[in-house]
Amino acid sequence: MHILVIFFILLLGTNSAFATLQVLDKVAAVVNKDIVLESDINSMLNMMKYGNKEYNQQFFEEKTLHSKILNRLIMENIILHLAQRAHISISSKYLDHVIRNIASKNYITIDQLRNYLAYDKLDYNTYRAQLSKEILISKVCNSEVRRRITIFPQEIDSIIQQIAIKNRNSTKFNINHILIKLPENPTQAAIFKAETLASYVVKYANNYQQEHKVQIGWKKFEELPALFAVSIQYAKKGNIVGPIRSEVGFHILKINDVRIEHKKITKEEVHIRHIFLRDSIIRNDQCARSKLENISDKISKGSISFEAVAKQQSEDPNSSNKGGDLGWRFTDAFDSNLRDVLMHLHKGEISTPVHSAFGWHIIQLIDIRQVDCTDSFSKENAYRILFKRKFYEEVQNWMQEQHSSSYIKILK
Repeated sequence: MHILVIFFILLLGTNSAFATLQVLDKVAAVVNKDIVLESDINSMLNMMKYGNKEYNQQFFEEKTLHSKILNRLIMENIILHLAQRAHISISSKYLDHVIRNIASKNYITIDQLRNYLAYDKLDYNTYRAQLSKEILISKVCNSEVRRRITIFPQEIDSIIQQIAIKNRNSTKFNINHILIKLPENPTQAAIFKAETLASYVVKYANNYQQEHKVQIGWKKFEELPALFAVSIQYAKKGNIVGPIRSEVGFHILKINDVRIEHKKITKEEVHIRHIFLRDSIIRNDQCARSKLENISDKISKGSISFEAVAKQQSEDPNSSNKGGDLGWRFTDAFDSNLRDVLMHLHKGEISTPVHSAFGWHIIQLIDIRQVDCTDSFSKENAYRILFKRKFYEEVQNWMQEQHSSSYIKILK
């Protein structure tokens, strides 16, 4: 009865309601089969105003900002539709993990994060939903764009060379030098003859034998004459540079090698073997620990060898047939628990049972060494630079393709 009374009141007030009808929201754009609302744009605008302390109302023209936000929301809509079709989603558990990391990196608790958001007039659930959306969009973009990127070895070498040029004072060149001398006060004919010979030498430098051919050897960029330094700053191994004219004649340089003097980067590698018992619902942790302690005791007393018991009882299918030998591995490749144990072992020593994400282990440290990773670090750094550069370019292309292939109608 109460519901009916309300219904009739609404009917009686219909005329006056329509007379004072106000638009609470409206469609800003149609994107495929979805829409972008004005309230979505206003919500993001408010987040920018209150979430960015450097926001300057006068700096941004309202129309320009409105247009930029609308275009962003259109692109987000397109990408989220792709995520839906590909069944890509962000779990609540993962989102919680991300938010904890954000708080941790800012040295605050989750409650403090909530308070900061409230101070900036941002609702926590809205922040959480926006963050989830941004992670999802990033995930789709990464998945789609990564497969479009190819990086060739020569591109990596080129980047390494460019870095070397920027830091050329730390670059060394191994050089052969040939000088085609000019007489004092040379005539035009003498200059032409020397220049012609120099051009011939450049063409056949590898086979050219002459008394003026000199092995300069390794020289830092800063140790070279200015005339040479300018000419070879972009040179690579095997290049012939010249002829270079000076007062005494024509110089031809053969770049035998180029060495980039980085700060040496080393990483620790360990040679280990282990006996492994996987986690099991049949065997609890205490049983696994006791079994490994018993095995370790027998090995220490010499009643059985590490290799023999690993072959018989280790549950690691990749190493058991090799007596538990895992070969040489970088320490940072191990589970954190195993890494902590390895740091305190001496050569030949066997650890107490230790648990990892995979199960229970006893580990024997066979040997340890420092490995020079300077070259691989340079290549990895060059790869990252190239990937970042290409990703930025390719993501723009990909987004434009998605935009062009979508139905978009902006409503005035």
